[in-house]
Amino acid sequence: EFCLNLPMVMPVITNVTVDSTSTTRGVITVKWTRPAASAGSPAQYRLYRAIGQNGPTFTQVATINASLTPGTVDTIFVDRALNTEANAYNYKLEYWTTQNGQLTKFDETETASSVRLEQAAAQPNQIGLKWTALVPWSNENRVHRIYREDKTKPGTFNRIADVSVQGPQTFTFVDDGSDKYAADGTVNVTIVKDSTYCYKVETVGSYNNSQIKPSVLYNFSQILCISSSDTTKPCPPVLTLDPLNCDSLRAHPEAFCAPGGFTNHLTWEYPAQAGGRDCDPLVTAYRVYYTRYEGDAPALIATVTTPPSPLQTFFDHQGLTSFAGCYYVTAVNRFGSESAPSNTVCRDNCPMYVLPNVFTPNGDNKNDTFQPMECPAFVQSLEFKAFNRWGAQVFSTKDVDINWDGKTNGGKELAAGQYYYEVTIYFESF
Repeated sequence: EFCLNLPMVMPVITNVTVDSTSTTRGVITVKWTRPAASAGSPAQYRLYRAIGQNGPTFTQVATINASLTPGTVDTIFVDRALNTEANAYNYKLEYWTTQNGQLTKFDETETASSVRLEQAAAQPNQIGLKWTALVPWSNENRVHRIYREDKTKPGTFNRIADVSVQGPQTFTFVDDGSDKYAADGTVNVTIVKDSTYCYKVETVGSYNNSQIKPSVLYNFSQILCISSSDTTKPCPPVLTLDPLNCDSLRAHPEAFCAPGGFTNHLTWEYPAQAGGRDCDPLVTAYRVYYTRYEGDAPALIATVTTPPSPLQTFFDHQGLTSFAGCYYVTAVNRFGSESAPSNTVCRDNCPMYVLPNVFTPNGDNKNDTFQPMECPAFVQSLEFKAFNRWGAQVFSTKDVDINWDGKTNGGKELAAGQYYYEVTIYFESF
């Protein structure tokens, strides 16, 4: 066994830390490493941001020319004007290098999210906290740091505890008011009902790779202000999905010819009452969850926080290759408590597959192949078989577009005449 210490050709993200918590003026600092070996100069970094810890829709937020010179400040970006109070954000970095005199995308990093702090269940006169971060480095088997605002010095946070974490389920802490970290002064408080306490968490992680500096990575969450009585979750929204008019779509089959051009429009209402109780009116965000197939684990695809008040109650899931899928929505209050899921709504596709009744494979480049008319819609796979008038099979294919040229599978030309076909089609569905 022999280990190679190969140079890092690609940069990696090392920090996504929340510097300021605000609905409109939030700040996140993103840092990454400089590659040890250049894959072609000049080079360029392109930074992209998406809303949510695993939000899929990325927007480019920065383009930075990479000098690759030690000491040059080109591996940091301060992202401003964010809603860090309601949202987590995740980032990815593209590395572009000069190849044959042209700037070309070399590769991109794994995504890295900000740390998201939320309230967790706790006993009366205590406050529970939990936090998560979806990052390419490991925050496990480390000691994370808990900070609480000193009410006698507003805006000043005192470190109150160090928490040894193992797996993701151990990223939790219960504050009983005592300050368990004395190095920066001891500030004990009495947790009382209806009084608000503000917290932030600093995660500690590492790539466990000697080439990546710094070797220990520190990242702050947003500031979360909560009280011990804020354990009531908001009410679940009531979700609807615009109906799909298949007859209208089939009347315009050209609509199926643009892959990735489909959109599902979701709308919901937040109730004033549910289950005999008033619903918390101070909802700061809605989270939209989606699963492509019914029964799969739903994934968070969007956090709706605009405009700040009242909140937008609709979402367009764009860029889809299929209408099929299931959705539900949750509400999040100002303390980060998330409601139970709304009703789940599902949509299926409008399958369409139309075949002609004649083709002329005579080599004149007009109607020479037997294939579907317009664009096949949402076809997953098919099995096609053609027979002559005596019932003998002369051709078969699993090509969705069939593309029969009037010959047998062995390449023998067939005589003009009447042929029959049998086709079994498997359409995409939820």
